Amino acid sequence: MQVDQLTLQKAFLVALCHSFSKGCFGLTRLQKLTYFSQRDCPVTFFTYKRWNHGQFSEQVAGLLEGMTDANALEADRGDCTVIRLASDELGDTAQEILEKAIPGCLDAIREAVSRYGYLSQEELLEAAYSLPEMKDASRGQILAKVNLPSVVEIEIGEDRLESFCLGTNAAFVSPLQSLAEVLDGTTVDEAMLNEIISVN
Repeated sequence: MQVDQLTLQKAFLVALCHSFSKGCFGLTRLQKLTYFSQRDCPVTFFTYKRWNHGQFSEQVAGLLEGMTDANALEADRGDCTVIRLASDELGDTAQEILEKAIPGCLDAIREAVSRYGYLSQEELLEAAYSLPEMKDASRGQILAKVNLPSVVEIEIGEDRLESFCLGTNAAFVSPLQSLAEVLDGTTVDEAMLNEIISVN
């Protein structure tokens, strides 16, 4: 099966969230952990710039928002935003995609989460700012540039891959949610429904 670049990027973020035992505490933390993880990957998944609070990727921010809208990720916006997966199955599929598409990437994610994932916010930012590429970087300077292949061929079940793609796609999930909300408050005429089914 062919896996495109966008699906690989989504799989990376889902697999990263799946590597936290109780979710990732904070969007800043998730941005930094994504950066730390991809530094040790064979390819670069996201373009990062030096921004107000260190390394920041607009691609990561956009995908996180989209997958939250699709209910693939749950963001508890209390005192501290906690980002969790909606289902373990989604996380398992993401890990399978990464392992088969970019060998070594999943190990890099797990190592980054183990090393940096549970640091205090102050310690995390200190680690992020201490990286060599941050020393003379000016605001807006590119620190890393995406170089993922546009398509990767892997062995994975078609249904499994399709379920992952649809489950992380807000453009697909949102209309279904709207339809479900409409139907939820609608009285269905069973006789008419059976007649429609028999005609088709």
